[in-house]
Amino acid sequence: MTLRNFDKIFDSYLDWDMNGYSSDTTARVEDDVLLMDFEVPGLGNKDVQVNVEDRHLHIKAEKEHRKFERKYRVHDSYDLNQTSAVCKDGILTISIPKYEDRKAKSITVKVK
Repeated sequence: MTLRNFDKIFDSYLDWDMNGYSSDTTARVEDDVLLMDFEVPGLGNKDVQVNVEDRHLHIKAEKEHRKFERKYRVHDSYDLNQTSAVCKDGILTISIPKYEDRKAKSITVKVK
């Protein structure tokens, strides 16, 4: 899933200030976990800040005179209290699992 399909997971709400950064962003869902990848070359853990408030995910990075900031309103099927983030090799990966009761369930239907 690419940025084009974000509105299926997020309410349409983006606010960004890219001053000096041109970050590619991708999102995908694997095993009922939303995974978001942001290219943040030259940035490390100390340069990146990820916050959650209400249904909003706020990503902010700053180094020297360059700034990267994005805000997303995340769909209510995802448990933002369980959000985790890793910044490694210039890629910031944010993971947000679905609520247990919102995960896809599979049943077998008997055909008569």
